[in-house]
Amino acid sequence: LVSWERGHESLMAQEAQRLVGVCWAEWSLGDGAVEVSSGFAHVLGLAGDEPPPGLLELGRRVTSQSLDALYRTVHHILLSAPVAECDLHLTGPDDRIVHLIAEPVRPGSGPVWAVRAVLHDATSDRRSLALAERAAREARAQRERADTVAEVAERLRDAVLPGFPAELARHGVEAVAVYRPEARAARVGGDWYKTRVLPSGKLLVALGDARGHGLAAVTLMAKLRYALAGLAYTGETVERLTGWLNAVACDDGEESTATAVIARYHPDRRLLRWTCAGHPVPVLVRDGEPRLLDPPPGGPGMPLG
Repeated sequence: LVSWERGHESLMAQEAQRLVGVCWAEWSLGDGAVEVSSGFAHVLGLAGDEPPPGLLELGRRVTSQSLDALYRTVHHILLSAPVAECDLHLTGPDDRIVHLIAEPVRPGSGPVWAVRAVLHDATSDRRSLALAERAAREARAQRERADTVAEVAERLRDAVLPGFPAELARHGVEAVAVYRPEARAARVGGDWYKTRVLPSGKLLVALGDARGHGLAAVTLMAKLRYALAGLAYTGETVERLTGWLNAVACDDGEESTATAVIARYHPDRRLLRWTCAGHPVPVLVRDGEPRLLDPPPGGPGMPLG
């Protein structure tokens, strides 16, 4: 604009209207005359030789919903409103949306004899707003779904991770657990633990972590925990129990992997026999000094699944 020569005010006004998609129009209510600015045809998408439409003709170029909005706007102007506005959805292949701001034209306090309006091609703005609103709705729906899944997962976790059985104390064992899932968004993870006094008098002690977070991880965790609780009653070695638990994880699907430490404690001998499947090894605290237990022969082993 600053490069244009002086004296071209009319050209500058035309180009400014074209650049921002704005025009003005005035419709006479007496003789039906229409006076428009040079950008009117561009804003409404009219052909170059097409005459500007009157108010009635403009009503034939908009959708039925926009026709009601146009009639209400004109009605308010003719009665008492100093300014009224509405969006007009034009019929046509480009689904154009024009925002109209109108005011009455009257001599002093006399009757309205014309309607003057500024029109703006708001197609891009309205479509961007619609996309933003749709994205916001989808985001809210996703948050609601995530909250629902998290609530279900929390309840399932609480159901499958109850407190420790009181009979542990009769065997000189005290068990305490602190549960801190990594997934803050899902609020639950696949961490699990299990203690049980077996018919032989030995104690099953196990803990692990199912891959992932949320409902899928809790579901796999529940399968592994309940499977181990039943398999432990066979009296088989912890090595055999670990192999069976691996088969359970493999049958659950390719994405179902987990880590675990499975141990059997002999209270009378104060002996712990354990295996490790990809999990951090246990820590032994004696006389206030912690140390990692030596891993089983062959190392900690691969994860389950």
